[in-house]
Amino acid sequence: MLEELEEKPFLDHLGDLRACIIRAGVGFAVIYAACVWFALPLWDWVHQPLLRVEALTHAKEVAIDVGEEWSILYLWTPLVASLFLSAPWLVYQAWRFVGPGLYKRERRWVRGFLIAFAVLFVAGGLFGYYVVLPSSLAFLLGIGTSLGIERFVRIDSYFTIFVNVTVGSGVAFEAPAVVFFLTVLRILSPQFLLTHLRYAVIAIAIVAALVTPSPNPVDMAMVGVPLLVLFVAGVFASFLLVHWREGRGLFRWRR
Repeated sequence: MLEELEEKPFLDHLGDLRACIIRAGVGFAVIYAACVWFALPLWDWVHQPLLRVEALTHAKEVAIDVGEEWSILYLWTPLVASLFLSAPWLVYQAWRFVGPGLYKRERRWVRGFLIAFAVLFVAGGLFGYYVVLPSSLAFLLGIGTSLGIERFVRIDSYFTIFVNVTVGSGVAFEAPAVVFFLTVLRILSPQFLLTHLRYAVIAIAIVAALVTPSPNPVDMAMVGVPLLVLFVAGVFASFLLVHWREGRGLFRWRR
């Protein structure tokens, strides 16, 4: 028996989309307000990697422009924190809009994709914060120390690097989810992905170079290798999806 989907007028879909956007915006605004309230503890966490490197390289944080520290502390730091903290809520709103228009078996795949999308984004940000950022800062600031150069680091310069690394890593970690979703839409296939794997490797190397603030090959490899592993995981997931879609019975257990 075929499952029937409830048909709704186009204007009703627009109304649902509007409601989801409003709920997403309100949720983001509430989280942002909370992050502004906790701006100082957030900044303490944001610049911990720099403090640890400063202790080794004798560098010092400075603010040059008038109001520079205010905008970093109370505007941009809460905004970036809200982006990560609100990811599950934003994904949930996307699911509320998309879910009713899917068949039951399709909902399982899309729900899993949306959950993976939020988890991978947060995981990528944490990876950039704990792994890539400290290593890159140690390399960049360590060059001046070996030459006897006194280093002063502007907080807006550090924050720019922080955002590029954390947000860039979060977006880059979405590779397996994007590959899987494009397979669900039948835009990509496992055969196509494997055939063009060399181009994917080149693209991953470029992304790793863009995300990593230092020219150190070791730092680039820290980003590139996990991205390659995640991409292969996405190809494997798309392979399982195609087998399941074609009814080949892969991983079906007999009772």
